[in-house]
Amino acid sequence: MEEEEAVEDRAQVAGLFVLLIAAALKVGNVNLAYAACAALNSASVSRLKLTWGFLRDHRPQLWEEW
Repeated sequence: MEEEEAVEDRAQVAGLFVLLIAAALKVGNVNLAYAACAALNSASVSRLKLTWGFLRDHRPQLWEEW
């Protein structure tokens, strides 16, 4: 159970980063969007397969907006 909660927590934070990127691009803040993308693409974050899978399965609207 703790692992599921950890995955959900990480997915929530990653989802907020995706929303942050979208909002930054909407207002024209390319530097912030680039920095947030770099953070999500870092090796330690991009290896979180369960987290990204949870986001795709439970928050598909993020990908549609993106």
